[in-house]
Amino acid sequence: MRQAAATKSSRPDGGMATADGEAGMVTENRVWAAADRIRARCKLDGGAKERVSVRTVRKELGGGSHEDIGPPLARWKAKRDYTSP
Repeated sequence: MRQAAATKSSRPDGGMATADGEAGMVTENRVWAAADRIRARCKLDGGAKERVSVRTVRKELGGGSHEDIGPPLARWKAKRDYTSP
């Protein structure tokens, strides 16, 4: 079985990409960083807040399954005492 080599990506989230261009593995650190970026944008814009959800984090990461994003996002929300706008 051939494994794709990880290479640096030009993705805005700084994530890794495999040689065939697929997004790297979803990790708790990547989910938390994406959620923090979404919240930071909301604060900077001063307008309507963007909801931090599995869907918005998945979009920010450029992919990932709901099963991989949901549990770490729930921990992020509990740690940050997050309530949706």
